[in-house]
Amino acid sequence: EQISNPHINEPAETKQTYQYHSDGNLKRIENFYRISLTDPFTSMGGTLYDQYDRYRNPDLLFGTPLYLPDVVVAINNPGRIQSFTHTGSIHQINSLEYTYYSDGMIATKKSSLNISSVSILFTYTY
Repeated sequence: EQISNPHINEPAETKQTYQYHSDGNLKRIENFYRISLTDPFTSMGGTLYDQYDRYRNPDLLFGTPLYLPDVVVAINNPGRIQSFTHTGSIHQINSLEYTYYSDGMIATKKSSLNISSVSILFTYTY
């Protein structure tokens, strides 16, 4: 994304890179910026998807959270999503637990962050 009228000391361009596991599930998203179009890109950090179950991800039924056509986030349901800083250190871990209907679709999803004692429970109805 090139920003047509950036303010002083704000990015003139940003980009995201995507890496996938061999099974087609997303492995890593990393975000970059540069202040001038002649500068090298600098990492802002990103997200690691390193655990998946074997069931179909129903979020694909509702569209992708990204604004890029044909970008698949996850074929299966992620079990852990880690956020990392520009230095590569992990600063947040989202652990996800699922229950399923008999047809393999998600019935509930419990989301727990390592930085909070509060969990969120999602209930799915199709």
